[in-house]
Amino acid sequence: MKSGGFEKYVKKVRGIYREKYNLCRKLVEKYIPHKFILGDGGLYLFIKLDGIEARSLLERCYKRNVIFTPGDIFYTDGNGGDSIRLGFSRTSMKDIENGIKIIGEEARALLRK
Repeated sequence: MKSGGFEKYVKKVRGIYREKYNLCRKLVEKYIPHKFILGDGGLYLFIKLDGIEARSLLERCYKRNVIFTPGDIFYTDGNGGDSIRLGFSRTSMKDIENGIKIIGEEARALLRK
C-alpha cells in the first residue's frame, strides 16, 4: 500500500472497466430492443427490454452459450419480467460483442413470433 502499487492497479482496472462499460452500452443500444438502459458505469447494465420476456430470451440465449441474469430476481413485487442484468466484468471485449449480438438476434426472433 505504501509503495503506491495499489493505486496504480486501481487506476489501470478503472480504465479497463470503463472501456468494457462503454463498449457494452454502445452494443446494447445498437443490437438489443430496449426501452431504457440503467447504469452509469460499474460492472453491469440493467436493461428494460421492449416487449420481450427475459426468461424466454435467456432460454434461447443459453442454447447459444450466452447467459445473463433475468431482472425479475431483483424485484419483490413480481415485476421485472421484461428486464435483464448484463454483467461484463469477467468477459473479454470479443465475448462482450459476440454475446450482445446473440442476445439481440434472439430478442428480435422473439419479437417476430
